[in-house]
Amino acid sequence: MNANEIDHARGGHDVLTGGISAANANLTGEFGTIGYFFRPNLFSRAKQAFLKNDVYLLSSAHVFADLSRAEKDDSDLIIQPSPGDSSSGRPVAELVDVSPIEFGGDVENPNCVDAAIARIDRRQAYSAEIPRIGAIRGFLRKESVTLRSDCQKFGRTTGYTRGRVFSIHLSIWVKYSARRTDALFKDQFLIVPTDRSSFVKGGDSGSLVVDDQNRAVGLIFAGAKEKTSLQFSDVEDAVDLANIIINQTQKIESYGVANSISDVMKAFGIKLDG
Repeated sequence: MNANEIDHARGGHDVLTGGISAANANLTGEFGTIGYFFRPNLFSRAKQAFLKNDVYLLSSAHVFADLSRAEKDDSDLIIQPSPGDSSSGRPVAELVDVSPIEFGGDVENPNCVDAAIARIDRRQAYSAEIPRIGAIRGFLRKESVTLRSDCQKFGRTTGYTRGRVFSIHLSIWVKYSARRTDALFKDQFLIVPTDRSSFVKGGDSGSLVVDDQNRAVGLIFAGAKEKTSLQFSDVEDAVDLANIIINQTQKIESYGVANSISDVMKAFGIKLDG
C-alpha cells in the first residue's frame, strides 16, 4: 500500500477519475469509490444526439444512494471526496438510478447487482482513467471470466491491489448498515488477493475490477473475511474462508466480492465511456 496513493484517492480533485473517493451527500461519516465513467447505450440516433454530452459515474448502490430511504430526491447528490473523508466535499453529480436490492430471507429471489449511476455535472472535468491502471479498454462478459484469472483494482481505502478470481458463482449474504436485514446475492465473483494483503477494505465499494488487458471485469460491492460462510457452486458445496489456501499463502484478511460488469451494464443500459 502506497501512502501517497491513498492520500490521493481520499483527497479532493478538480478532475474526476475512477478509483477516488465519492459518495452520496446524505451518508454522513461514510465513504466509497468511483468505479468508472459510462454513457447511455442508446439505439435511437435522436436520443444519442440529445444525450451525447451526458456522462455517468458508476459505483455501488450503497455508496451512491441512501438505502434507508425508499425514494431518491434532490438531496441525492454525489460529493467528492466522500462525506466521511472531508466536510468540504463538493457536489459533482446527481443520482439517476439505483439497482433494486431485495432484503430478507427470500432465497428464491436472490440479488444480482448492487450498483448505482449518477449523471456528472456538465461543467465537471473528468478523465476516463484509473490510477495505476489507466484507461479501460472494453469489458469481459460474465461467461468469459475464468477461474484463476488475474485482476487488479484501485480503491479509496487500499489503493492499488492485485488479485485472482477464485469463484464466478459465489453465493453470499451481505449485511447493510442502512437496513436491518441481510441481502442474498448469487453468481458473484470472489477475488482473492495475490500479494498477502487485503484486496479490499471498507470504503473500496464501487471500485472497478480490471484484468491485465485493461478490460472491465466486475464492480466491488462487498468484502469477505475469514469467518464469512460462503457457498461456491463452481468450487465445492460449502467452505469457510479460514480453510481456503491459495498457493500455500498465509490466511488473508479480506477478499473482494464483485458483480459482473456485464450484468451492471445490462441493468442500466449503459456502455463504457471512451
